[in-house]
Amino acid sequence: MDSLTQITLGAAVGEAVLGKKAGNKALLWGAVAGTIPDLDVAVAAFMEPVQRLVFHRGLSHSILFAIVFAPLLGWIISKIHRDEGVGWKQWAHLSFWGLFTHMLLDSFTTYGTQLFYPFSNYPVAFNTIFVIDPLYTLPFLACVIATLFFSRTSPRRRFINYLGIGLSTAYLGLTVVNKLHVDSVIEASLERQQIRYDSFMTAPMPLNNILWRAVVISGDRALSGYYSLLDSEKTVTFQAIDRNTGLIEPLRNDWEISELMRVSKGYFAVMRDERGLVFNDLRFGQLGFEDSTGKNYVFAFNIQPNGSGVEVRRAPAEIRISRELLRRLAERALGN
Repeated sequence: MDSLTQITLGAAVGEAVLGKKAGNKALLWGAVAGTIPDLDVAVAAFMEPVQRLVFHRGLSHSILFAIVFAPLLGWIISKIHRDEGVGWKQWAHLSFWGLFTHMLLDSFTTYGTQLFYPFSNYPVAFNTIFVIDPLYTLPFLACVIATLFFSRTSPRRRFINYLGIGLSTAYLGLTVVNKLHVDSVIEASLERQQIRYDSFMTAPMPLNNILWRAVVISGDRALSGYYSLLDSEKTVTFQAIDRNTGLIEPLRNDWEISELMRVSKGYFAVMRDERGLVFNDLRFGQLGFEDSTGKNYVFAFNIQPNGSGVEVRRAPAEIRISRELLRRLAERALGN
């Protein structure tokens, strides 16, 4: 999720764990703990594109990291606040939950989280919420801010904080319910249209949980379709996408190529351009709605041969998020 959401969640967790004893310091350090896992992007900035893709949400987002790092962070906090009357174990307890809830929330997004690293590099992804969802974050943030206006021992402070946690958790639960419903609609649509498929996935479109996108793998082609919870028509129309897997098959033994295929979980398509091959991760779609050009995928990589194998670079997107794009998203979310 985005940084503001993780700061909000971390602060609320800090208040719930230690707010009565440490007051606003608990919110502060909860927010810090909730931010730490995403500092992996600073390290990843010095890596090659595929290494960066694999590294992000890896070690720093693992349960093992939370277990090992929480005592160290707790000890550091206890040294900073010697006069607070709170021991390092209590700060470590706060730190663990700040770290763990961060990685747990990220697991509900499409990118996924390597929770069990280093024992498994499988990215756990429930695909129920977009990385920025105002309906999750804003009420939660309002509650966290409101707690700052009450003393640490105030029952109202505790109530407001738990209200924020309750509202955000209920909304997250609702996204799971929405996904189950959307999955059933997609499955029924495929059956109704007699489309044979190997697998399919669904994920919400940007900034909301009403409009969803489905990607279906059917041999060497993929199908993409959209469904809104407000649609009156329950049959989804799909657009075909040529996957061209044969283009990349000779390169699959290259580490970078094999990692792109693994991370995408098989939801990818390949196309040629004037420079070589382009690997499109279909899980995230294009910037906006799918079109037939095969360009402007959020996660796309240029693959060019070199003397020792291939060179993989992140492909630049050509579309900017505009008012027109947001208008189209809003109109489609309102139903067909």
